[in-house]
Amino acid sequence: MRLFSYTLLVIAGGLTACQRPTKQYTPLAVVPTQASQPAASAAKLVFISFKATATPAGPARFELLKTSVVAGSLKADPTAAGAAETYVAVALLDTRQRVLSTTTIDHPLRRDTEYLNDARQLGRKTVVLPEAEFFVRLALPSGTAAVRLTEITNRQAAAPADFPLSAQP
Repeated sequence: MRLFSYTLLVIAGGLTACQRPTKQYTPLAVVPTQASQPAASAAKLVFISFKATATPAGPARFELLKTSVVAGSLKADPTAAGAAETYVAVALLDTRQRVLSTTTIDHPLRRDTEYLNDARQLGRKTVVLPEAEFFVRLALPSGTAAVRLTEITNRQAAAPADFPLSAQP
């Protein structure tokens, strides 16, 4: 009987020693926001969708499909595509057609692909598409009125295409 009592005591002690301490919920402290700042100064992003169509001779034709403006900021700077010989320059303009910001993107109608050739080596090939839809995500400076797309082919700029940005809240 004594062995049984001792065994029960060890088991009960082991069970209570393994119990987790009870935790209490502590709400996070609320940080007061600066109400003195107007809502217009909050960072904004613009998402712009386009359709590019190849033309038989000359630069591609761009069509604005959709514009969305949302609150937020870019997490990282987009990588520029200016190292290629063919790319598209994207510029945000104010009402006086002055450039507020600019970036470059890979040409939407030209895709570089890698493939395995007959000699079992990797080769590169550029595929030219007849049309493609693409979008651009940019930080939206205040005073932005339009976006300009300029196709750069073999380091030569084609005539730019300007589109008004009307979806700003």
